[in-house]
Amino acid sequence: MKEKYSIKPEETWLEVLNEKPGAECTLHFSEGIKAVDEDDGEGNTITGYEADHYAVNTKCREGLLDLAKANRSEWLEKAMENEGSEDPKTMKTRIRELENLAKEQGGIINDLLRFKFYKDAHTETRKTIMKRIKRKTRKLIRASEISARNASSMITYMGWIKRSDSHYFITKYLTGKLNIKKIKEDNKQ
Repeated sequence: MKEKYSIKPEETWLEVLNEKPGAECTLHFSEGIKAVDEDDGEGNTITGYEADHYAVNTKCREGLLDLAKANRSEWLEKAMENEGSEDPKTMKTRIRELENLAKEQGGIINDLLRFKFYKDAHTETRKTIMKRIKRKTRKLIRASEISARNASSMITYMGWIKRSDSHYFITKYLTGKLNIKKIKEDNKQ
């Protein structure tokens, strides 16, 4: 399947959600990587990349990526065979799967989405991201005027907050201090 990338993808890479030996992981392959120049609407040219993307699920083990790179043609053939058989997953489906996996394994799952999924079905944003959000929130509360860039980044951060169990954060840092609706309206102009 054709995929677009903002940075040049590697030919072979590994997605590991749980590093325990025997856990499921995904090998990704990019074929026919080529640079594509696109106009961003303001007269600027942005270089992106396009490639045929294939993936195959396998059991995680030590040295798997090196093995896949050494025998790339065999792994790629297997990934191409699986091409039409997998359903594309939405983010909600992916999050639900990860929460179920956390319940089964009795622990925490750290995902590439930068959330932590616990077995009791609550979801947290990672500490470093929450620190970044707190800094931005404090900056916007003190600011007399909010720039479009700051407004845009805060709206993005609100997506992180909304999709995790961050009720305490909302009451402590946002309620009555920062008007998100006003930021959204200002950003539209």
